[in-house]
Amino acid sequence: MARVTRPRAALYHRPSIIERTPWRELRAAAAARGYGVAMEIEETESAHGGCPALERLLTAARERKIDAVLVQKLHAFGYTVPDLLSIIRKLVDSGTRVEVVAQRITIDPRDEESTQAILGVLAALADAGRSARSDATRVGLERARRRGHRLGRPPLPKRDP
Repeated sequence: MARVTRPRAALYHRPSIIERTPWRELRAAAAARGYGVAMEIEETESAHGGCPALERLLTAARERKIDAVLVQKLHAFGYTVPDLLSIIRKLVDSGTRVEVVAQRITIDPRDEESTQAILGVLAALADAGRSARSDATRVGLERARRRGHRLGRPPLPKRDP
């Protein structure tokens, strides 16, 4: 009789100041979905210093050491929508299922239609966010000009010959 193994999940968390660590909830969600927990990864580095824990997660997905990633909330993957989209695409491209427990979102690479729909919505949000930031910057610059503020670097002092 062949031995049946449970799918392997990685639990990933990026702590924030206002949230407690959701390990208990993530473990319970993995058990309820029939996953064995292969890894528990907490990102402790800043975005500026790189994200070594996230890189370990992506490497495990590429090497097919995990079948799914469970996170408590979607923002655990990135601070911006483009980052989020990029990370989810990498996981999906490696055949890894993504489950966002608190928000009840499942991105299954085997369900191409719904995966493409979810990624399409995230891409649209990224475009909208870029557009909104660009518009807000333009409006702010126009307001500053109307108020007489000088924009750009101050002129260099003149030197005596």
